[in-house]
Amino acid sequence: VHTLCEKLAEGIETNIRLESPLEEIIIENEKVVAVRSKGERTEVSAVVSTAPLHVLPKLVKGTDKLQKFSKFRYRPMTFVNMRFEGRGLLPDVVLWLPEKKYPFFRLTEATLSMPWLAPEGKTIITVDIGCETGDEFWTMDGEKLGEFCLEHLASIIPNAKEKYLGCHVLRTPVSYPVFLKEYETERKEFEENGTGIENLLSVGRNGEFSHSFMEDVYWRTRKKMNKLISDLSD
Repeated sequence: VHTLCEKLAEGIETNIRLESPLEEIIIENEKVVAVRSKGERTEVSAVVSTAPLHVLPKLVKGTDKLQKFSKFRYRPMTFVNMRFEGRGLLPDVVLWLPEKKYPFFRLTEATLSMPWLAPEGKTIITVDIGCETGDEFWTMDGEKLGEFCLEHLASIIPNAKEKYLGCHVLRTPVSYPVFLKEYETERKEFEENGTGIENLLSVGRNGEFSHSFMEDVYWRTRKKMNKLISDLSD
């Protein structure tokens, strides 16, 4: 990622500001005009936000048009990255598990499609556990959580315990969008019309409030950016 960012930054280094947290996106007449960071106002032609959609209304000043998005919810997730001896422990890269007997709903052995993610003869399986901040999965010790998952993997991976090499746990309070009837009308409106603020784009998986493959997010973001550039050039 560092190498990619360095390449993308070539020639525009002086225009990139690091450690400059955004404080406000300033709107006038339903159009983006400026941003405020570290107390400094900067005039802008457009803003491209990757913030989770329900956070964006807190950043926007000068309109209440985005307040309807503040009630959108995201599901917290606990990801247990389990290391094993061997490779090809799952029948495919992704295995979905809808049965209630499993505490997780998806297993991913990414090394089947990207072998360089682990040393030869070893593999990583990511266990996806839906949770809530503060519940048992959110607070469980990482080592205990690995052992817990290992017990439930026994019926899926033969000799899983003998092959287990430990794990690393990642938790995020904002992961997958929660689709609720109470704001489905607003979600559809956002999907069709975006933010409704001129030259304010909300992009990325969380910014689009969409459970989509990252490849899809990439191409949709490119399409939005090309349109923005075209509009600004007119």
